[in-house]
Amino acid sequence: MGIVYCDLDGTLIEGDLEREFLKYLRNNNYLKICNYIGAFLSIPLNYIRRKKNRGSLLKSWTIGFKQEQLQYLFYDFFRSSNPKLKIIPQTWQLLMQLKKDCKIVLLTGSYEELVSSFLKYKKIDSFFDRIIGCQVKSNGYTVKMHPYGIDKCSYITEEKDTIGIANEFADSFYLSHCDEVYILPGDLRLEKIAEINNWRRL
Repeated sequence: MGIVYCDLDGTLIEGDLEREFLKYLRNNNYLKICNYIGAFLSIPLNYIRRKKNRGSLLKSWTIGFKQEQLQYLFYDFFRSSNPKLKIIPQTWQLLMQLKKDCKIVLLTGSYEELVSSFLKYKKIDSFFDRIIGCQVKSNGYTVKMHPYGIDKCSYITEEKDTIGIANEFADSFYLSHCDEVYILPGDLRLEKIAEINNWRRL
């Protein structure tokens, strides 16, 4: 049985899940001083790392929130905001075809528990065999793992019949470890790499 590694933002869904959730937190005044101070400290460092195609080390919006608080906010976010995060039809159709012979892994830099809540909201959580996303340590600030760019490569197994699906240049590092690759058009740098490697376009 093969394994499919599918990106989330811009690949499975239109838009950016975590960015939409941050808008919800700001609009409803849920963010505290500690979150803004954390953002002031973390954004420059994380920006430099992203420019080097590495995952973030710090996450400011999770500071000060207990687990049960976050679960409620995730629920209220989807219930009250009804965010416009549509499933991309061609990606979903491909995943449905591959599901017959493959395990489906969602490999994303978004906050893992937020992603899980989103999949439950869409009633497709049982479709995915595993979710690999960003996790933070108990202080809510230091990142335990952030699968982005080069750092996604460490989650790709050595098994045969691996398939990668993604939409941006930062994903090209993990895609190069897959036996078969599908990309969504839009990122010119990724499209050039796809042309060289004969990767398929969705």
